[in-house]
Amino acid sequence: MKDIEKQVLPEFKPDQELLDFAKFFSENFKNLTYGEYHSKKAVYSINYFDLIVDNFEIPQHTNCRVGHTSGNMHFSKQRLLEQKCTPHYVFFLVLWLVQKLNLVKSGNNSDIDADTTTLDYYFKMFPDRSIKDIVIGYLNTLFNIDESAYFRKDRFCKIEAYIKQFDKK
Repeated sequence: MKDIEKQVLPEFKPDQELLDFAKFFSENFKNLTYGEYHSKKAVYSINYFDLIVDNFEIPQHTNCRVGHTSGNMHFSKQRLLEQKCTPHYVFFLVLWLVQKLNLVKSGNNSDIDADTTTLDYYFKMFPDRSIKDIVIGYLNTLFNIDESAYFRKDRFCKIEAYIKQFDKK
């Protein structure tokens, strides 16, 4: 399998408002009630549901997604808890969703590019955080979504190979 090739992608630089909002949501997601949450200046918003449903009201297996037109982040409390997501992984997911939307707006819909640019930022800014939390989070997330088994395995293998560069052990 081919490793992720280093591409020239715009560096992910979240602002303080996003970091504060990600911190708030990740530290409180287990106790928050369903509803809409906004960052202090309402630049970012999260719609928090029991389950995320599609346009036909069919429950989805994903723990989060971002509306490509609205820019709103959607999180499923049930899926976050079922998948045993840690606060560090939920923090990462908030950043990932914003980066995914940034890339989509620039014409790039690649999840792998969102993965690598967010991982670069996350592990450079938080070098003491557990790599294990992120790997386990990805495992639990990727193997609980409605995509082909090949895509999930391929994406996870690429992410795992990419994350190894940050492992100091």
